[in-house]
Parts: sequence; structure tokens; C-alpha cells
Amino acid sequence: APACFLNCQVQAAMNSSVDPFVDLSECMFGNNCSQRGAVDGICRVDDSSGQQNITSMEQVEGKWWVTRGVNKNYDNMPCQYNRYMYDAHRAGGTWVNYVTWLDEFQAPQPGQEGGVIIGSTPTVSMPHPGVVMHNYEELGQMEPWVIISKPHPDYLLMLWCGENAALEYAGGIVLSRKSKEYEDMPAWIEEVFRQRIQDFGLDYDKDTRVTNNSWCRPDPDDLTTHELEASPDENLTTHQPETSQVTVAEEDHRTYPPDISQVAASAAPEQLTLITLISTTVLLA
Repeated sequence: APACFLNCQVQAAMNSSVDPFVDLSECMFGNNCSQRGAVDGICRVDDSSGQQNITSMEQVEGKWWVTRGVNKNYDNMPCQYNRYMYDAHRAGGTWVNYVTWLDEFQAPQPGQEGGVIIGSTPTVSMPHPGVVMHNYEELGQMEPWVIISKPHPDYLLMLWCGENAALEYAGGIVLSRKSKEYEDMPAWIEEVFRQRIQDFGLDYDKDTRVTNNSWCRPDPDDLTTHELEASPDENLTTHQPETSQVTVAEEDHRTYPPDISQVAASAAPEQLTLITLISTTVLLA
């Protein structure tokens, strides 16, 4: 399964070094010892596909749940949590995405309800408007995640592309800073996403699926809830954005009349805390 290959790759990088895994993969697939997997998803975006008024990482900073996705092998893995933040210590100062998700291919420890959370921390940059380039240095991979719609500060629609030694793959995700539950997203935002994704040859209702995050921790970084020993990294900082009134016309190139009573027009992100244990067996609610 494609997702299993990804999880094995990430586990190798987290537990020791990914180099032996990469070397073996390149040997197997590069020398035709094993056939590469079928193309898993069509890459539908390029450098010019991003929303043109999104030009800095500060505009996407914060904690984002993946609540809906295109590629069932990746985008619908439970408990996907993206934390876009500035790391003042890494590489002399750089933006990162500390992303974690549930590894459904690992059984939880005996007596524990839940599963194993794994993750990666690629460096990120914005070389073109709306294009969030993810550099997985430990995996030797680059992935463009392209914001095609941001109608409100707390909601994003992204399409992405990727490739590794085993296969080419692509997908898309709906992200929310407000809730882990897709159903909590206002209907007018869903309609904006439904209309926008059609421009890329996708049917929102037929080609995307809701991610089941119902039993994930409300805040995976809540150390009290997790009962983990971890210390905050002072080098990871939160940049406070301007708290100005944001309308759909300002945030999205499409204009759609929002019901402002349903959603607050701006939100100050909560302070971000990076747990130092990326791969840990955790108890999930």
C-alpha cells in the first residue's frame, strides 16, 4: 500500500537514518528488481496555480487539521495535524511544518486504546504565490503544496504533488484551524471550495472524502492530555498577525458572500508548543 511505504520511510528517518531505506528503494526500483507502483493521483498544479495574494509563510502560520482529502491513501489518514511555524534554531532560522498523523499500520501497545503517532518536520518556503514548498531533507523529497483557495484566515484548500523511489503521487486537502471536525466548517466556505476545485478538474463531492478525526485528541500538543514528558522549544516562535477584518474578497480571488455571523473574521493563533517526542505511542481519546 502506498501509505505503508510512506510510513516505513518516515519511521526509518525517525528511528535512525533513512539512508539505508532510500538506498534499498533506489536499488530495487532503479534496477528494475521491482516495478514502481502505479501513479497514485494526478498532479494538477504548477508554480502559477497558487492564490496570488498569499505571498508569505506568515499568512499560513498556525496549527491546521486535515479534515477532508482527495487521495484516500494519504489525505484521509486520521489525526493529520500541520503546524506551520518559524524555527529560529534550525539552519540559522527557517520555517517548518511539524506534521504528525496516525500510523494505521502499527498496532498499539497491549492494553492501550489508540495508536502510534508518527511525523516529519520538513522545512517550508514560498517560492511562488500560494505555493508552500515542503523539503523533506531526511527523506530526500520535495513536495509543492499549493493553496488554491483561502476564503477565510482559518480555512485552506490545497492541492499537492510528490514523488519518491516507489511511485508518483498527488492529492489535495482541506485544512482547518478551528476544529478537527469537518462538519464544523461553515457551509459558505464549503461552497467556495466546491466551486474552486472544479477549476482543477475535480468534483468536490465525488472526488474528496471526509477524514474521520472524531477520536483524535482535540489538541495533540496538549502535554497534560498526552501525559508525556516534553519541554517547549523557545526557538519555535509564533508571529502575531494583524487582526484586521478579513473578507472573502480580500482572502480569495473568488467573491462569495459570507455569513459573517457564522465565522469570526479573524483569529489570533494560540501559542505553539513543539513536543520533542515526534514518534511516541500515545493514548488517543
